[in-house]
Amino acid sequence: MKMKKALSMLLIGALLVGTLSACTPAQQVQPVTPQPEPAAPVTPAAPALETPAPAPEEGATGSLIIATENETPSIAPARHASTAAAFKNSMTHNGLFRVDYDTLEPLPDLIESWRAISDVLFEFTLRQDIYFHNGDHMTAEDVVASLYYVKNYPEAALAQRSIVRAEVVDTYTLTIYTETPNSILFFDLAHQGNSIMPLSLIESGHDFTANPVGSGPFIFQEWRSGDSLTFTAFDNYFDTARASRIRDITWRVIPEGASRTIALEMGEVDYIVEVATMDIPRLEAEPGIDVFMRTATQHNALLINNENPIFSDINIRRALDMAIDKDAVVEVGMAGFAIPIYNQVPINFPGVSFENENSFDPEGAKALLAESGINPGDISFSIIASNDARARMVEVIQSNLADIGIDVYVVRMDLASFLAITSEGDYEAAIGNFAPTNLLAYMVGMLHSGAIGGQNRNRIDHPEMTALIDQAVVTIDADARLALFEEITKLANEHTGMVPLFQGMIIRAFNSNLAVPETSPAGALHINMMYWQ
Repeated sequence: MKMKKALSMLLIGALLVGTLSACTPAQQVQPVTPQPEPAAPVTPAAPALETPAPAPEEGATGSLIIATENETPSIAPARHASTAAAFKNSMTHNGLFRVDYDTLEPLPDLIESWRAISDVLFEFTLRQDIYFHNGDHMTAEDVVASLYYVKNYPEAALAQRSIVRAEVVDTYTLTIYTETPNSILFFDLAHQGNSIMPLSLIESGHDFTANPVGSGPFIFQEWRSGDSLTFTAFDNYFDTARASRIRDITWRVIPEGASRTIALEMGEVDYIVEVATMDIPRLEAEPGIDVFMRTATQHNALLINNENPIFSDINIRRALDMAIDKDAVVEVGMAGFAIPIYNQVPINFPGVSFENENSFDPEGAKALLAESGINPGDISFSIIASNDARARMVEVIQSNLADIGIDVYVVRMDLASFLAITSEGDYEAAIGNFAPTNLLAYMVGMLHSGAIGGQNRNRIDHPEMTALIDQAVVTIDADARLALFEEITKLANEHTGMVPLFQGMIIRAFNSNLAVPETSPAGALHINMMYWQ
Protein backbone atom coordinates (compact mmCIF):
# COMPACT_ATOMS: atom_id res chain seq x y z
CA MET A 1 0.00 0.00 0.00
CA LYS A 2 2.86 2.41 0.79
CA MET A 3 4.31 1.83 -2.68
CA LYS A 4 0.97 2.63 -4.28
CA LYS A 5 0.63 5.82 -2.23
CA ALA A 6 4.13 6.83 -3.29
CA LEU A 7 3.15 6.17 -6.90
CA SER A 8 0.11 8.42 -6.46
CA MET A 9 2.25 11.26 -5.11
CA LEU A 10 4.64 10.90 -8.06
CA LEU A 11 1.72 10.94 -10.46
CA ILE A 12 0.29 14.09 -8.87
CA GLY A 13 3.70 15.73 -9.28
CA ALA A 14 3.83 14.65 -12.90
CA LEU A 15 0.33 16.01 -13.48
CA LEU A 16 1.32 19.42 -12.15
CA VAL A 17 4.58 19.48 -14.12
CA GLY A 18 2.68 18.53 -17.27
CA THR A 19 0.16 21.27 -16.59
CA LEU A 20 2.85 23.92 -16.24
CA SER A 21 4.58 22.86 -19.44
CA ALA A 22 1.30 22.85 -21.34
CA CYS A 23 0.69 26.45 -20.28
CA THR A 24 3.68 27.83 -22.20
CA PRO A 25 2.42 30.71 -24.37
CA ALA A 26 1.57 29.47 -27.86
CA GLN A 27 2.77 31.12 -31.03
CA GLN A 28 -0.04 32.45 -33.23
CA VAL A 29 -0.71 30.77 -36.56
CA GLN A 30 -0.20 33.46 -39.19
CA PRO A 31 -2.87 33.98 -41.86
CA VAL A 32 -2.21 34.68 -45.52
CA THR A 33 -3.87 38.12 -45.43
CA PRO A 34 -3.42 40.99 -42.91
CA GLN A 35 -5.65 40.66 -39.88
CA PRO A 36 -6.37 42.23 -36.51
CA GLU A 37 -4.81 40.54 -33.52
CA PRO A 38 -7.24 37.76 -32.44
CA ALA A 39 -8.41 37.32 -28.86
CA ALA A 40 -5.86 35.31 -26.88
CA PRO A 41 -8.23 32.57 -25.66
CA VAL A 42 -9.08 31.52 -29.20
CA THR A 43 -5.60 31.71 -30.69
CA PRO A 44 -4.63 28.23 -31.90
CA ALA A 45 -1.25 26.96 -30.85
CA ALA A 46 1.61 26.57 -33.26
CA PRO A 47 2.42 22.96 -34.15
CA ALA A 48 4.27 21.22 -31.35
CA LEU A 49 7.47 19.25 -31.92
CA GLU A 50 5.66 16.04 -32.71
CA THR A 51 7.52 12.78 -33.23
CA PRO A 52 7.14 12.08 -36.95
CA ALA A 53 6.69 8.67 -38.40
CA PRO A 54 9.07 7.76 -41.21
CA ALA A 55 7.70 8.64 -44.61
CA PRO A 56 6.27 5.56 -46.35
CA GLU A 57 8.31 4.48 -49.34
CA GLU A 58 5.53 2.66 -51.14
CA GLY A 59 2.40 3.80 -49.32
CA ALA A 60 0.67 2.09 -46.41
CA THR A 61 1.44 -1.58 -45.86
CA GLY A 62 0.72 -4.30 -43.31
CA SER A 63 -2.05 -4.57 -40.77
CA LEU A 64 -2.80 -3.71 -37.14
CA ILE A 65 -5.28 -5.40 -34.81
CA ILE A 66 -6.51 -3.33 -31.86
CA ALA A 67 -8.28 -4.89 -28.88
CA THR A 68 -10.94 -2.74 -27.23
CA GLU A 69 -13.23 -3.36 -24.31
CA ASN A 70 -16.28 -1.47 -25.54
CA GLU A 71 -18.57 -1.80 -28.52
CA THR A 72 -18.90 1.63 -30.09
CA PRO A 73 -22.46 3.02 -29.89
CA SER A 74 -22.08 4.69 -33.30
CA ILE A 75 -19.59 5.24 -36.11
CA ALA A 76 -21.15 8.52 -37.25
CA PRO A 77 -19.79 11.81 -35.92
CA ALA A 78 -22.26 13.90 -33.89
CA ARG A 79 -24.42 10.85 -33.13
CA HIS A 80 -22.89 9.95 -29.77
CA ALA A 81 -21.04 11.23 -26.70
CA SER A 82 -18.61 8.33 -26.41
CA THR A 83 -14.83 8.02 -26.39
CA ALA A 84 -15.12 4.56 -27.95
CA ALA A 85 -16.91 6.08 -30.94
CA ALA A 86 -14.66 9.15 -31.10
CA PHE A 87 -11.70 6.81 -31.68
CA LYS A 88 -13.38 5.65 -34.90
CA ASN A 89 -14.42 9.17 -35.95
CA SER A 90 -10.82 10.39 -35.74
CA MET A 91 -9.88 7.70 -38.25
CA THR A 92 -12.48 8.63 -40.86
CA HIS A 93 -13.03 12.37 -40.42
CA ASN A 94 -11.36 15.73 -39.93
CA GLY A 95 -12.44 19.03 -38.44
CA LEU A 96 -11.24 22.53 -39.17
CA PHE A 97 -8.90 22.02 -36.23
CA ARG A 98 -7.43 19.05 -34.38
CA VAL A 99 -6.09 18.91 -30.82
CA ASP A 100 -2.34 18.52 -30.40
CA TYR A 101 -1.64 15.21 -28.68
CA ASP A 102 0.81 16.66 -26.14
CA THR A 103 -0.13 20.29 -25.42
CA LEU A 104 -3.89 19.69 -25.90
CA GLU A 105 -4.03 22.98 -27.84
CA PRO A 106 -6.03 23.28 -31.08
CA LEU A 107 -4.03 23.12 -34.31
CA PRO A 108 -5.20 23.87 -37.88
CA ASP A 109 -6.25 20.70 -39.69
CA LEU A 110 -8.42 21.33 -42.73
CA ILE A 111 -7.67 25.05 -42.81
CA GLU A 112 -4.74 26.79 -44.46
CA SER A 113 -5.23 30.05 -42.56
CA TRP A 114 -7.67 32.01 -40.44
CA ARG A 115 -8.20 35.58 -39.32
CA ALA A 116 -10.29 37.32 -36.69
CA ILE A 117 -12.45 39.95 -38.34
CA SER A 118 -13.69 40.88 -34.87
CA ASP A 119 -14.05 39.27 -31.44
CA VAL A 120 -17.14 37.43 -32.71
CA LEU A 121 -16.49 36.93 -36.43
CA PHE A 122 -13.79 34.64 -37.84
CA GLU A 123 -12.78 33.85 -41.39
CA PHE A 124 -11.28 30.49 -42.35
CA THR A 125 -9.55 29.52 -45.59
CA LEU A 126 -9.47 25.82 -46.45
CA ARG A 127 -6.64 23.87 -47.98
CA GLN A 128 -7.35 23.25 -51.66
CA ASP A 129 -6.10 19.65 -51.81
CA ILE A 130 -8.70 17.86 -49.69
CA TYR A 131 -10.86 15.04 -51.02
CA PHE A 132 -13.54 12.95 -49.36
CA HIS A 133 -13.56 9.16 -49.48
CA ASN A 134 -16.31 9.27 -52.14
CA GLY A 135 -14.09 11.38 -54.42
CA ASP A 136 -15.77 14.75 -53.79
CA HIS A 137 -13.41 17.73 -53.59
CA MET A 138 -13.91 19.60 -50.28
CA THR A 139 -15.08 23.22 -50.48
CA ALA A 140 -16.46 25.77 -48.03
CA GLU A 141 -19.97 24.60 -48.94
CA ASP A 142 -19.22 21.16 -47.47
CA VAL A 143 -17.98 22.75 -44.24
CA VAL A 144 -20.97 25.05 -43.76
CA ALA A 145 -23.43 22.28 -44.62
CA SER A 146 -21.75 19.96 -42.09
CA LEU A 147 -21.82 22.55 -39.30
CA TYR A 148 -25.56 23.02 -39.82
CA TYR A 149 -26.21 19.31 -40.31
CA VAL A 150 -24.87 18.31 -36.91
CA LYS A 151 -27.13 20.87 -35.20
CA ASN A 152 -29.93 18.34 -35.78
CA TYR A 153 -28.42 15.95 -33.24
CA PRO A 154 -28.43 16.60 -29.48
CA GLU A 155 -25.27 14.53 -29.00
CA ALA A 156 -23.35 17.29 -30.81
CA ALA A 157 -25.05 20.16 -29.00
CA LEU A 158 -22.10 20.72 -26.66
CA ALA A 159 -19.70 21.32 -29.57
CA GLN A 160 -22.23 23.54 -31.34
CA ARG A 161 -22.93 26.07 -28.59
CA SER A 162 -20.23 28.48 -29.76
CA ILE A 163 -21.25 28.48 -33.45
CA VAL A 164 -24.22 30.77 -34.09
CA ARG A 165 -23.89 31.20 -37.83
CA ALA A 166 -21.63 29.92 -40.64
CA GLU A 167 -21.56 31.35 -44.18
CA VAL A 168 -19.75 30.60 -47.44
CA VAL A 169 -17.57 33.48 -48.72
CA ASP A 170 -16.09 31.77 -51.76
CA THR A 171 -14.99 28.29 -52.87
CA TYR A 172 -12.46 27.83 -50.09
CA THR A 173 -13.43 30.55 -47.59
CA LEU A 174 -16.11 30.67 -44.91
CA THR A 175 -16.95 32.74 -41.86
CA ILE A 176 -18.20 31.70 -38.43
CA TYR A 177 -20.09 34.08 -36.15
CA THR A 178 -20.15 33.45 -32.38
CA GLU A 179 -22.43 36.33 -31.25
CA THR A 180 -20.30 36.87 -28.12
CA PRO A 181 -16.54 36.41 -27.59
CA ASN A 182 -15.95 32.70 -27.13
CA SER A 183 -12.80 31.25 -25.64
CA ILE A 184 -13.42 27.66 -26.73
CA LEU A 185 -14.47 28.12 -30.37
CA PHE A 186 -11.37 26.45 -31.81
CA PHE A 187 -11.68 23.56 -29.36
CA ASP A 188 -15.28 23.14 -30.49
CA LEU A 189 -14.15 23.11 -34.12
CA ALA A 190 -11.76 20.26 -33.23
CA HIS A 191 -14.55 18.23 -31.60
CA GLN A 192 -15.72 15.10 -33.43
CA GLY A 193 -19.24 16.57 -33.42
CA ASN A 194 -18.05 19.15 -35.95
CA SER A 195 -16.49 16.69 -38.38
CA ILE A 196 -16.83 17.67 -42.03
CA MET A 197 -18.85 15.53 -44.46
CA PRO A 198 -19.65 15.83 -48.19
CA LEU A 199 -22.50 18.20 -49.02
CA SER A 200 -23.63 15.86 -51.81
CA LEU A 201 -24.24 13.04 -49.31
CA ILE A 202 -25.92 15.32 -46.78
CA GLU A 203 -28.34 16.53 -49.46
CA SER A 204 -29.04 12.98 -50.67
CA GLY A 205 -29.94 11.76 -47.17
CA HIS A 206 -26.96 9.42 -46.90
CA ASP A 207 -26.97 7.20 -43.79
CA PHE A 208 -23.72 8.15 -42.06
CA THR A 209 -24.49 5.69 -39.24
CA ALA A 210 -24.09 2.85 -41.73
CA ASN A 211 -21.24 4.31 -43.78
CA PRO A 212 -19.36 7.28 -42.29
CA VAL A 213 -17.80 9.12 -45.24
CA GLY A 214 -15.26 11.79 -44.39
CA SER A 215 -11.81 13.00 -45.41
CA GLY A 216 -9.83 11.17 -42.71
CA PRO A 217 -6.75 8.96 -43.07
CA PHE A 218 -8.85 5.76 -43.09
CA ILE A 219 -11.88 4.54 -45.03
CA PHE A 220 -14.54 2.59 -43.14
CA GLN A 221 -15.03 -0.96 -44.45
CA GLU A 222 -17.25 -3.06 -42.19
CA TRP A 223 -18.82 -3.21 -38.72
CA ARG A 224 -19.64 -6.69 -37.43
CA SER A 225 -21.66 -5.87 -34.32
CA GLY A 226 -20.19 -7.30 -31.14
CA ASP A 227 -17.14 -8.58 -32.97
CA SER A 228 -15.06 -6.17 -35.05
CA LEU A 229 -14.72 -3.05 -37.16
CA THR A 230 -12.38 -2.77 -40.14
CA PHE A 231 -10.78 0.21 -41.89
CA THR A 232 -8.28 0.65 -44.69
CA ALA A 233 -5.84 3.48 -45.40
CA PHE A 234 -7.07 6.35 -47.59
CA ASP A 235 -4.50 6.71 -50.38
CA ASN A 236 -5.62 10.23 -51.28
CA TYR A 237 -5.30 11.70 -47.78
CA PHE A 238 -4.41 15.39 -48.02
CA ASP A 239 -1.91 15.54 -45.12
CA THR A 240 0.97 13.36 -46.34
CA ALA A 241 2.93 13.91 -43.12
CA ARG A 242 0.07 12.30 -41.17
CA ALA A 243 -1.04 9.72 -43.74
CA SER A 244 -1.30 6.19 -42.40
CA ARG A 245 1.77 3.96 -42.57
CA ILE A 246 -0.40 0.87 -41.99
CA ARG A 247 -2.82 -0.40 -44.65
CA ASP A 248 -5.48 -2.36 -42.73
CA ILE A 249 -6.83 -1.66 -39.23
CA THR A 250 -9.10 -4.05 -37.34
CA TRP A 251 -10.76 -3.26 -34.03
CA ARG A 252 -11.68 -6.41 -32.10
CA VAL A 253 -14.27 -6.07 -29.33
CA ILE A 254 -13.04 -8.13 -26.35
CA PRO A 255 -14.99 -7.15 -23.20
CA GLU A 256 -12.96 -9.23 -20.70
CA GLY A 257 -9.67 -7.69 -19.58
CA ALA A 258 -7.94 -11.04 -19.07
CA SER A 259 -8.96 -12.12 -22.57
CA ARG A 260 -7.44 -8.96 -24.06
CA THR A 261 -4.21 -9.65 -22.19
CA ILE A 262 -4.03 -13.23 -23.42
CA ALA A 263 -4.79 -12.14 -26.99
CA LEU A 264 -1.83 -9.75 -26.92
CA GLU A 265 0.46 -12.37 -25.39
CA MET A 266 -0.57 -14.89 -28.05
CA GLY A 267 -0.04 -12.40 -30.88
CA GLU A 268 -3.74 -12.40 -31.81
CA VAL A 269 -3.88 -8.63 -31.32
CA ASP A 270 -1.18 -5.97 -31.52
CA TYR A 271 -2.46 -3.18 -29.29
CA ILE A 272 -4.74 -2.96 -26.24
CA VAL A 273 -6.64 0.27 -25.60
CA GLU A 274 -8.03 -0.59 -22.16
CA VAL A 275 -5.38 -2.55 -20.27
CA ALA A 276 -6.61 -4.60 -17.31
CA THR A 277 -4.68 -2.97 -14.45
CA MET A 278 -4.40 -6.28 -12.63
CA ASP A 279 -2.36 -7.59 -15.59
CA ILE A 280 0.12 -4.70 -15.83
CA PRO A 281 2.99 -6.41 -13.92
CA ARG A 282 2.51 -9.52 -16.01
CA LEU A 283 2.57 -7.58 -19.29
CA GLU A 284 5.59 -5.53 -18.23
CA ALA A 285 7.52 -8.77 -17.65
CA GLU A 286 6.52 -10.23 -21.02
CA PRO A 287 9.26 -10.08 -23.72
CA GLY A 288 8.08 -8.40 -26.88
CA ILE A 289 5.38 -6.32 -25.16
CA ASP A 290 5.60 -2.66 -24.16
CA VAL A 291 3.39 -1.02 -21.53
CA PHE A 292 2.99 2.73 -21.83
CA MET A 293 1.64 4.99 -19.08
CA ARG A 294 1.09 8.71 -18.76
CA THR A 295 -0.97 10.94 -16.53
CA ALA A 296 -4.40 11.77 -17.90
CA THR A 297 -7.12 14.39 -17.76
CA GLN A 298 -9.74 11.70 -17.20
CA HIS A 299 -12.01 12.49 -14.24
CA ASN A 300 -13.74 9.38 -12.84
CA ALA A 301 -16.71 9.67 -10.52
CA LEU A 302 -19.77 8.05 -9.05
CA LEU A 303 -22.36 9.83 -11.17
CA ILE A 304 -25.52 10.60 -9.24
CA ASN A 305 -28.77 11.75 -10.82
CA ASN A 306 -29.40 15.07 -9.10
CA GLU A 307 -32.98 15.08 -10.37
CA ASN A 308 -33.74 11.87 -8.48
CA PRO A 309 -35.37 12.56 -5.08
CA ILE A 310 -32.76 10.35 -3.40
CA PHE A 311 -30.02 12.85 -4.24
CA SER A 312 -31.93 16.13 -4.10
CA ASP A 313 -30.67 16.78 -0.55
CA ILE A 314 -27.12 18.19 -0.60
CA ASN A 315 -26.40 16.56 2.78
CA ILE A 316 -26.96 13.11 1.30
CA ARG A 317 -24.60 13.89 -1.59
CA ARG A 318 -21.94 15.16 0.81
CA ALA A 319 -22.37 12.17 3.10
CA LEU A 320 -21.81 9.81 0.17
CA ASP A 321 -18.61 11.65 -0.77
CA MET A 322 -17.35 11.52 2.82
CA ALA A 323 -18.20 7.85 3.32
CA ILE A 324 -16.45 6.43 0.24
CA ASP A 325 -12.79 5.47 0.62
CA LYS A 326 -11.25 6.68 -2.66
CA ASP A 327 -7.89 5.02 -1.88
CA ALA A 328 -9.63 1.66 -1.56
CA VAL A 329 -11.59 2.26 -4.78
CA VAL A 330 -8.31 2.87 -6.63
CA GLU A 331 -6.56 -0.08 -4.99
CA VAL A 332 -9.33 -2.59 -5.71
CA GLY A 333 -10.72 -1.20 -8.96
CA MET A 334 -7.51 0.03 -10.63
CA ALA A 335 -4.82 -1.99 -8.83
CA GLY A 336 -3.46 1.31 -7.50
CA PHE A 337 -2.84 2.83 -10.96
CA ALA A 338 -4.79 6.08 -10.50
CA ILE A 339 -4.92 9.15 -8.26
CA PRO A 340 -7.66 9.28 -5.59
CA ILE A 341 -9.39 12.67 -5.62
CA TYR A 342 -12.16 14.59 -3.84
CA ASN A 343 -12.41 17.42 -6.37
CA GLN A 344 -15.36 17.88 -8.70
CA VAL A 345 -13.05 18.77 -11.62
CA PRO A 346 -9.82 17.30 -13.08
CA ILE A 347 -6.98 18.50 -10.86
CA ASN A 348 -4.28 18.94 -13.52
CA PHE A 349 -5.51 22.17 -15.11
CA PRO A 350 -4.72 25.77 -14.12
CA GLY A 351 -7.56 27.43 -12.20
CA VAL A 352 -8.54 24.46 -10.03
CA SER A 353 -9.40 25.32 -6.43
CA PHE A 354 -9.18 22.75 -3.66
CA GLU A 355 -11.45 24.71 -1.34
CA ASN A 356 -14.69 23.11 -0.12
CA GLU A 357 -13.47 19.60 -0.91
CA ASN A 358 -14.85 16.83 1.26
CA SER A 359 -12.57 14.18 2.73
CA PHE A 360 -12.84 10.56 3.81
CA ASP A 361 -14.74 10.77 7.09
CA PRO A 362 -17.34 8.03 7.58
CA GLU A 363 -18.08 9.13 11.15
CA GLY A 364 -18.56 12.66 9.91
CA ALA A 365 -20.92 11.31 7.22
CA LYS A 366 -23.01 9.56 9.88
CA ALA A 367 -23.13 12.75 11.96
CA LEU A 368 -24.12 14.86 8.94
CA LEU A 369 -27.06 12.57 8.16
CA ALA A 370 -28.14 12.54 11.82
CA GLU A 371 -27.94 16.33 12.10
CA SER A 372 -30.03 16.63 8.94
CA GLY A 373 -32.70 14.27 10.28
CA ILE A 374 -32.01 11.72 7.55
CA ASN A 375 -32.38 8.03 8.30
CA PRO A 376 -29.71 6.20 6.24
CA GLY A 377 -31.88 3.09 6.35
CA ASP A 378 -34.36 4.89 4.11
CA ILE A 379 -31.72 5.34 1.40
CA SER A 380 -31.21 2.61 -1.19
CA PHE A 381 -30.12 2.88 -4.81
CA SER A 382 -28.49 1.04 -7.69
CA ILE A 383 -25.12 1.78 -9.31
CA ILE A 384 -24.51 0.96 -12.98
CA ALA A 385 -21.15 -0.64 -13.84
CA SER A 386 -20.25 -1.15 -17.49
CA ASN A 387 -17.11 -3.28 -16.99
CA ASP A 388 -15.32 -5.51 -14.49
CA ALA A 389 -13.14 -2.75 -13.01
CA ARG A 390 -16.19 -0.60 -12.32
CA ALA A 391 -17.98 -3.56 -10.78
CA ARG A 392 -15.06 -3.97 -8.37
CA MET A 393 -15.29 -0.28 -7.52
CA VAL A 394 -18.99 -0.68 -6.72
CA GLU A 395 -18.13 -3.51 -4.31
CA VAL A 396 -15.90 -1.10 -2.36
CA ILE A 397 -18.55 1.62 -2.45
CA GLN A 398 -21.18 -0.88 -1.37
CA SER A 399 -19.10 -1.85 1.67
CA ASN A 400 -18.31 1.77 2.56
CA LEU A 401 -21.93 2.87 2.39
CA ALA A 402 -23.10 -0.16 4.33
CA ASP A 403 -20.87 1.08 7.16
CA ILE A 404 -23.03 4.20 7.46
CA GLY A 405 -26.32 2.32 6.96
CA ILE A 406 -26.96 2.92 3.24
CA ASP A 407 -27.83 -0.03 0.99
CA VAL A 408 -26.67 -0.06 -2.67
CA TYR A 409 -26.42 -2.74 -5.33
CA VAL A 410 -24.71 -3.10 -8.70
CA VAL A 411 -26.38 -3.28 -12.12
CA ARG A 412 -24.19 -4.55 -15.00
CA MET A 413 -24.77 -3.37 -18.56
CA ASP A 414 -22.83 -2.68 -21.75
CA LEU A 415 -21.38 0.74 -22.57
CA ALA A 416 -23.95 1.69 -25.21
CA SER A 417 -26.84 0.98 -22.82
CA PHE A 418 -25.06 2.86 -20.03
CA LEU A 419 -24.59 5.93 -22.26
CA ALA A 420 -28.20 5.92 -23.44
CA ILE A 421 -29.71 5.49 -19.98
CA THR A 422 -27.53 8.06 -18.25
CA SER A 423 -28.07 10.63 -21.04
CA GLU A 424 -31.82 10.24 -20.67
CA GLY A 425 -31.60 10.53 -16.87
CA ASP A 426 -33.33 7.19 -16.36
CA TYR A 427 -30.96 5.99 -13.63
CA GLU A 428 -29.96 6.51 -10.01
CA ALA A 429 -26.14 6.25 -9.96
CA ALA A 430 -23.34 4.97 -12.20
CA ILE A 431 -19.57 4.86 -12.51
CA GLY A 432 -18.50 7.14 -15.36
CA ASN A 433 -15.77 9.45 -16.58
CA PHE A 434 -15.01 12.40 -18.83
CA ALA A 435 -11.58 13.16 -20.37
CA PRO A 436 -11.53 16.84 -21.44
CA THR A 437 -8.86 18.68 -23.40
CA ASN A 438 -9.31 21.81 -21.26
CA LEU A 439 -10.96 22.80 -17.98
CA LEU A 440 -13.61 25.04 -19.54
CA ALA A 441 -14.77 22.22 -21.81
CA TYR A 442 -15.18 20.05 -18.71
CA MET A 443 -17.16 22.73 -16.90
CA VAL A 444 -19.40 23.41 -19.89
CA GLY A 445 -20.00 19.69 -20.37
CA MET A 446 -20.28 18.38 -16.83
CA LEU A 447 -21.43 21.30 -14.67
CA HIS A 448 -23.53 23.54 -16.96
CA SER A 449 -27.32 23.14 -16.83
CA GLY A 450 -27.46 23.53 -20.62
CA ALA A 451 -25.61 20.24 -20.99
CA ILE A 452 -28.28 18.21 -19.16
CA GLY A 453 -29.23 15.42 -21.53
CA GLY A 454 -25.72 15.49 -22.97
CA GLN A 455 -22.44 15.27 -21.04
CA ASN A 456 -24.03 16.54 -17.81
CA ARG A 457 -25.17 13.08 -16.83
CA ASN A 458 -25.38 14.12 -13.17
CA ARG A 459 -28.09 16.56 -14.32
CA ILE A 460 -26.59 19.33 -12.20
CA ASP A 461 -28.75 22.47 -12.34
CA HIS A 462 -27.00 25.20 -10.36
CA PRO A 463 -27.96 28.67 -11.74
CA GLU A 464 -25.05 30.53 -10.12
CA MET A 465 -22.50 28.00 -11.36
CA THR A 466 -24.02 28.02 -14.87
CA ALA A 467 -23.86 31.83 -14.96
CA LEU A 468 -20.19 31.80 -13.95
CA ILE A 469 -19.39 29.21 -16.64
CA ASP A 470 -21.14 31.38 -19.24
CA GLN A 471 -19.07 34.32 -18.02
CA ALA A 472 -15.86 32.28 -18.34
CA VAL A 473 -16.72 31.37 -21.93
CA VAL A 474 -16.90 35.03 -22.97
CA THR A 475 -13.98 36.22 -20.82
CA ILE A 476 -11.01 37.12 -23.01
CA ASP A 477 -8.47 37.92 -20.30
CA ALA A 478 -6.71 34.69 -19.29
CA ASP A 479 -6.09 35.69 -15.66
CA ALA A 480 -9.69 36.77 -15.19
CA ARG A 481 -10.85 33.47 -16.67
CA LEU A 482 -8.63 31.49 -14.27
CA ALA A 483 -10.14 33.42 -11.36
CA LEU A 484 -13.59 32.42 -12.59
CA PHE A 485 -12.45 28.80 -12.80
CA GLU A 486 -11.49 28.94 -9.13
CA GLU A 487 -14.90 30.30 -8.15
CA ILE A 488 -16.67 27.67 -10.23
CA THR A 489 -14.59 24.88 -8.68
CA LYS A 490 -15.34 26.14 -5.15
CA LEU A 491 -19.07 26.15 -5.93
CA ALA A 492 -18.88 22.71 -7.55
CA ASN A 493 -17.04 21.23 -4.56
CA GLU A 494 -19.56 22.75 -2.18
CA HIS A 495 -22.54 21.55 -4.24
CA THR A 496 -21.14 18.00 -4.57
CA GLY A 497 -23.13 17.17 -7.66
CA MET A 498 -21.19 13.92 -8.09
CA VAL A 499 -18.84 11.79 -5.99
CA PRO A 500 -15.28 12.12 -7.40
CA LEU A 501 -13.32 8.87 -7.25
CA PHE A 502 -10.00 9.20 -9.04
CA GLN A 503 -8.04 10.79 -11.86
CA GLY A 504 -7.10 8.13 -14.35
CA MET A 505 -3.99 7.24 -16.29
CA ILE A 506 -3.53 6.48 -19.94
CA ILE A 507 -2.30 2.88 -19.99
CA ARG A 508 -1.68 1.05 -23.26
CA ALA A 509 0.02 -2.26 -24.03
CA PHE A 510 1.30 -3.23 -27.46
CA ASN A 511 3.71 -5.29 -29.52
CA SER A 512 7.24 -3.95 -29.01
CA ASN A 513 7.75 -3.73 -32.77
CA LEU A 514 4.96 -1.18 -33.03
CA ALA A 515 5.98 2.49 -32.78
CA VAL A 516 3.37 4.65 -31.05
CA PRO A 517 4.65 8.24 -31.22
CA GLU A 518 1.43 10.01 -30.16
CA THR A 519 -0.62 9.18 -27.07
CA SER A 520 -2.75 12.02 -25.75
CA PRO A 521 -3.32 12.70 -22.02
CA ALA A 522 -6.97 13.16 -22.98
CA GLY A 523 -6.96 9.57 -24.28
CA ALA A 524 -7.15 10.28 -28.02
CA LEU A 525 -5.64 7.72 -30.40
CA HIS A 526 -3.79 8.86 -33.52
CA ILE A 527 -3.68 5.48 -35.23
CA ASN A 528 -2.50 7.03 -38.48
CA MET A 529 0.79 7.91 -36.77
CA MET A 530 1.54 4.35 -35.63
CA TYR A 531 3.90 2.24 -37.71
CA TRP A 532 5.74 -1.07 -37.64
CA GLN A 533 9.46 -0.73 -36.97
